[in-house]
Amino acid sequence: MTWAGAGDLPTLLLIGDDDDTVRARNSEALADPLRSAGVPVEIRRYAGIGHVGMVTAIARPLRFRASVLEDSTPFIRTVAR
Repeated sequence: MTWAGAGDLPTLLLIGDDDDTVRARNSEALADPLRSAGVPVEIRRYAGIGHVGMVTAIARPLRFRASVLEDSTPFIRTVAR
């Protein structure tokens, strides 16, 4: 992750335990250099959900699957000022 560094925006990384598209270790590897550069990083983990499941959990009928929207909204409001 040579491009991650000081001056980058605060970052929210969402990790699904069943994600086969982006492995948890990849998100964790991105978090390390960001944190080392002083960039605020939040990581949220979701049990029993994959990559697409995290995205679809934003939709009203599927929000019961994971608290993705509930966890993302405060973060977005903080950085979107």
